[in-house]
Parts: sequence; C-alpha cells; structure tokens
Amino acid sequence: MKRILIVLTVSALSACGGVSGSGTNPVSSERTTLAAATAAPTTTRPATLEDLVGTWRTQEAPSFHQYHEDGTYRAAFFLEDLEDDDKVHARGTFTIEGGLFTQIEGDKDLDCKAGERGTYEIWIFENGKVRYFLIEDECDHRASFPVVSMIRLPDSATQDLNSDQP
Repeated sequence: MKRILIVLTVSALSACGGVSGSGTNPVSSERTTLAAATAAPTTTRPATLEDLVGTWRTQEAPSFHQYHEDGTYRAAFFLEDLEDDDKVHARGTFTIEGGLFTQIEGDKDLDCKAGERGTYEIWIFENGKVRYFLIEDECDHRASFPVVSMIRLPDSATQDLNSDQP
C-alpha cells in the first residue's frame, strides 16, 4: 500500500504543476529519493552510456528510440522506420554523465526546434528498463512528459530489420 501511495503522490505532484511553461520540474530535488522509492521491487542505479546504447520502446507514447555509442540518437513511431531518414521523427545528440541524460535536438524533429536541450535524471532498473525524470527542457513537447519509461528491445529485433531474407 505504501508503494502505491508513493507512486500516486509522484503522479499527483507531476500533474499539479510539476511541469511549468519554462520546462522545469519543481519537484526535481526529490527525484533521487522518488526514483528509488517507486522502483521497488527491483534495484535501481544511475544509468550510463553503455546501459542506453541499443533500441528502446517508450511506454508512455508509441515511439522507438535508438541510441548509439557515438552519442547520436534517432526516434520513430514504428520500429522499421528507424532505418529510414525520411521517416524518423527526431534525431540529435545526447550525453550521460553522473546519472544525468542531456539530449540536444538535431535538424529533424516534429515537436522540438534544432538545438533545444533537455536534461533528465536517468535510472536503470534491475529488469533492464530505464526511466527518465525531467530536470529541465527547452522543448515544451518533451517537457510535457516529466517521467518517461522505456523497455529495451532485443538486438534481434533490429537485426531482423536489416536482413534481406523474409
């Protein structure tokens, strides 16, 4: 029951002004404690670049994200569209340092302007999921999702896309 109350409290804080028009989240000082509290029963730790490299599906919105070792990313509404520059809806660069994920929009995004920067705490769970917690974001659209959870896709999912065999 306590876990449910904590999750509901976090949701209520986020829904009641947790994200202002400036793209900042006033409850960010509590984020580390809340991230660990809402993670039960699995263990969490700040994510690293190595953790994030790969292909992910978001849980809050239908979107697929692919993060590369060189610090670039791509996002598309359909998994197969990640391989087609004309069909990706976002691409840019990112860094992860000390558990902070910073994303900078590139030249192609449906909702954000090139160069807009967003900073999030990023946690990885024992079960392989990652969760972002908004600190601040210049892109209002991204800032409208103060908490984002993603599930890693198996490597075979993207390898199948590159295969010429049916």
